[in-house]
Amino acid sequence: MARSSPAATARTARHDDTIPDQRLTLPGTIALQLEVSGASGSGVMVAGPGKVLCDDVEGARALDAQVADIFRLGEDAVDVGHPGQAATYRLAISEANRADDAQASLHG
Repeated sequence: MARSSPAATARTARHDDTIPDQRLTLPGTIALQLEVSGASGSGVMVAGPGKVLCDDVEGARALDAQVADIFRLGEDAVDVGHPGQAATYRLAISEANRADDAQASLHG
C-alpha cells in the first residue's frame, strides 16, 4: 500500500498546558505516524479515545519524537514539548498503513 505524503505544520507549543497544542479529528479508523522536530528535547503526547501515546526525546540525541498507531474515530489531543515550556516545532503527520479512506484534519 502506498504511503501518503506527510502533512506538516510549524507551530509554537503553548505555555498553558490545559489546552492541547493541536487537535486531530478523525472521521474513521486510520494508521498514522506523527513526528515532531524542533529544538533538542522534543516530546509528543497524543491522548485520544481509549489511549495515550507518547515519545520523549531528551538531551542531545539527534532523534525526533514520534508515535505511530491505529487511530480511531474521534478527536485526539496532541501536546508537543515539555509541560510549561514554549517551543517552536514542526509536526508531520503521515499515513502509516491505509486502514480505510478516512482523512485526518488538524486544528490548532
